[in-house]
Amino acid sequence: MKMKARKTNINVALKVAIVESLMEQRVVGYKTKIGEVRLSKIVNGAEQPTEQEKRALARVLKRDVAAIFPSPEALAS
Repeated sequence: MKMKARKTNINVALKVAIVESLMEQRVVGYKTKIGEVRLSKIVNGAEQPTEQEKRALARVLKRDVAAIFPSPEALAS
């Protein structure tokens, strides 16, 4: 049986910020009130966070929103 590859763009900046925070991903989810499954999907690029979720993650991870969620233009350069 051939498996279909899912196309996802992992948010490396978000994943690095979580790892560097020394918090488990589930703890980050708890502190931001984002469910574990949803946060995992955001990290793995399967879902896009809302502006409120972006601000909550930036606050908990002590980062700028732009550092965790760079604009497409910033990624192109």
